[in-house]
Amino acid sequence: MKVFLISNMYPSEQNPRYGIFVKRFESEMSARGITFSKSIMTAKYDKPAHIKLYFYVKLYFDILIKGLRLKKDMIYVHFPSHTSPALIILKLFTNKPIVLNFHGVDAISETKEQKIFRFFLIPLIRKTSFFVVPSEYYRKVISDEFKAPEKNIYVYPSGGIDQSIFRKYDFDEIFKAKQSFDIKEDEIVLGFVSSFIKEKGWPYFVDLVSHFNRSNTKIKAIMIGGGKEIEEVDKKIKNLNLQDKIMRLDAVKQDSLPLYYNLMDIFIFPTISKTESLGLVGLEALACGIPVIASDIGGPSGYIKHDYNGMLFEPGNLKDLINKTNTFIGLKRENRLELKKNAIDSVKKYEKTKVNHELYRILVQLNTSQ
Repeated sequence: MKVFLISNMYPSEQNPRYGIFVKRFESEMSARGITFSKSIMTAKYDKPAHIKLYFYVKLYFDILIKGLRLKKDMIYVHFPSHTSPALIILKLFTNKPIVLNFHGVDAISETKEQKIFRFFLIPLIRKTSFFVVPSEYYRKVISDEFKAPEKNIYVYPSGGIDQSIFRKYDFDEIFKAKQSFDIKEDEIVLGFVSSFIKEKGWPYFVDLVSHFNRSNTKIKAIMIGGGKEIEEVDKKIKNLNLQDKIMRLDAVKQDSLPLYYNLMDIFIFPTISKTESLGLVGLEALACGIPVIASDIGGPSGYIKHDYNGMLFEPGNLKDLINKTNTFIGLKRENRLELKKNAIDSVKKYEKTKVNHELYRILVQLNTSQ
């Protein structure tokens, strides 16, 4: 089967996690025999408006030229709202099935830019019969927002979790890693992995670390990510005198992340975004046996079970986040070990082989039914 893959997000050497789920999808489907041609964009959003416009116009022309010339069985679109102007035109000249894969902000954001895209997106959705979303939470969002039948919306958790990579390290591995990063055995390590934008909640994480530092709790923190607010992050860390408490790293490659997850005692997921459709980093942490304290919102609220594999707190409520973190720190060793075991068990249904095989089966079935 030949698939024309379209996305305005795709990883690059400079930004290895930017649209990583698109790359995962392509790799998994390629391994099952699908061949891809692509129209993609790797430029990040934090560009001046005129440069961003240039990249989008270039992408639109590429979609139309390749879409009309290439032989393909299906068109698969990630983040469809952002390419909907070109897709509406392309749809006039092809009867090939189009699959729209929504990820979050591309469907329900209320920004001025998104409202413009919706003008093209709504008629495109009316011409589409199959949709893919990252979570059950988002299946309902898309169904309610666009009146699409839930039976035509398939849940595919962004490529799933490779549990051969995201795994719990043994004691010796963790001990050596902590030594190399000068983390003492009696220190509680808090972790944060995400883009550095306020909607992902990084200010709450820094304030959380500051609170425990002031209370003389033996604590360390790891922050991993990139984004337009890096300078703000560094400034806040410096102003709160947390340079010795927070190890801040730029975005790291996928196969290096499990090491950092395994250094953590708790993964903090303080997103305040209503468009948090899944939260893959939370699942990655769980797969490494790290309990997650997450905002009770969007995708994370669907896989974090309070007092089972982590804890949920009220989005944007720093006091509640502090209380839940303090509760975890105060747990007995056997209770922490139980949370760690449950964390690993809770991600088994997201295992990548299982979820990718099922999506492949559905795409083949969709193709043969046309």
